[in-house]
Amino acid sequence: MEAVVPAEVVVESARVMFQDALSPSEYAEAMTQSLLSLDVLRLEVLNRIKVHKARMARYYNKKVVAKSFAQGELVWKVRLPLDTRDPVYGKWSPNWEGPYMVDTRFPMERTI
Repeated sequence: MEAVVPAEVVVESARVMFQDALSPSEYAEAMTQSLLSLDVLRLEVLNRIKVHKARMARYYNKKVVAKSFAQGELVWKVRLPLDTRDPVYGKWSPNWEGPYMVDTRFPMERTI
């Protein structure tokens, strides 16, 4: 019987051959440069993720209709959590409370 040596043991990769040819100080410098370039790659990936999230948010919010209320308008308030039910009415319990009159209007940037 003959023994077969796996090819990956005999044939070294270009990276391993390059590292074997370096002196210890050159190798340390190469690893430092590799770590510095890793930070740059991570920042690029983070920017791509931000762009992708903005694109997804824009797609998700396409059908959202902005609603603003003026002072003096009557509005309904949703009862949260939606599973809250009055035991007397059962499934016929109201999902809304009100009507309430809008007293103060906050700026659009503010969310409560």
